[in-house]
Amino acid sequence: MGTLYEVNGTTGNITSVRNTASTQWNTPSGGGTLASLAVGENVNYLSLIDNAVDKSAAGSTSYYEFNILDDRRATLDTGSPASLIVDYNGVDTYVQSWNATYRETVYDFVQTQNAGGAGTMLGDHGIRCGVDTDGGTNPLNAELRFSVDNGGSGDLALITIVGGITASAGLTAATGGRIQIPYTATAINGQFISHSFRLNFETNPAGGASAEPHSLLFKRWGNGTTIGSPATFFQTSTAGDPNSSIIVLLSYTSSPSDAFVDQGFFFEVQANNDAVDLENKVGLLIQTQFQEPSHF
Repeated sequence: MGTLYEVNGTTGNITSVRNTASTQWNTPSGGGTLASLAVGENVNYLSLIDNAVDKSAAGSTSYYEFNILDDRRATLDTGSPASLIVDYNGVDTYVQSWNATYRETVYDFVQTQNAGGAGTMLGDHGIRCGVDTDGGTNPLNAELRFSVDNGGSGDLALITIVGGITASAGLTAATGGRIQIPYTATAINGQFISHSFRLNFETNPAGGASAEPHSLLFKRWGNGTTIGSPATFFQTSTAGDPNSSIIVLLSYTSSPSDAFVDQGFFFEVQANNDAVDLENKVGLLIQTQFQEPSHF
């Protein structure tokens, strides 16, 4: 017979199902510089947003909304050759034997820990690991990432890299790192869903004779690879010029094994030709369209 939906009075509105969802964040206007980048430097766009404080109630649908999950990162670059040893709360230790380079060793560690089950960081604490395999000045080094999955109970502050190969700069503090699409335990499990991402931000004037081009990259969190091609935005040349940029990107989630479901994604701003400051206001709007009308 198929699925029945109730109709509200004589208006014809189906009130039991949803076709779209939305989540929006906006940082407060003013307040100075959020990030200062030298030429060649980059910043995770999500790290500039406070998920709890900056989320807009008016722009977010409570029945299905996204959260910015924190991550911690470290570039493994000292102590070769040796195993990688990660400690959680002084109780649980996770060890990966050395494999030729930092990058290969970190890659092996990530694959092992993300397999889940007892004795892995994902299985024990809901902590997912990632490795950046996209670029870097030293092809043998690797950035190791930690982030608690949606619904996970782990605490990133309890993670330390205690021996073997280590990071000369240490682990970063926890900041906004990725968005992981809620999927398998939701009403849209098994559907093809479409996303539009609207990013709006302001930059300081370049102070030069012409506008300077910079890049915004859309990236998978788990391996650092760029989705599509970098988008170009221009930093205006004089103080009197408009200094706001709006970039719209399109993507999708198609299955439980989709990279957005397990890895998640983030956006990265890169200074290419001149130093650039990202100022308030920074915003992100994500609108999602479901393949089928869905009951939440």
